[in-house]
Amino acid sequence: MQLMGEAQGAKKVINSELWHACAGPLVCLPQRGSLLYYFPQGHSEQVAATTKKTPNSRIPNYPSLPSQLLCQVHNITMHVGAQ
Repeated sequence: MQLMGEAQGAKKVINSELWHACAGPLVCLPQRGSLLYYFPQGHSEQVAATTKKTPNSRIPNYPSLPSQLLCQVHNITMHVGAQ
């Protein structure tokens, strides 16, 4: 598992316990090799909400993409923000 924070393009390793303490008690990360479902529409909605898109911006629509995809976790990278 990689722990990184990006400060002016430099990558720094952070303490896993500190990251989890800041993330809160409800955060649960999958282990490498775990199987999980990825929901593309939900991901698109979260990206649109957190990037402060204008009301006229549209969430990309991929009609041929299934609503859920079974995936295997290959790597986990935790990031930190400036807040």
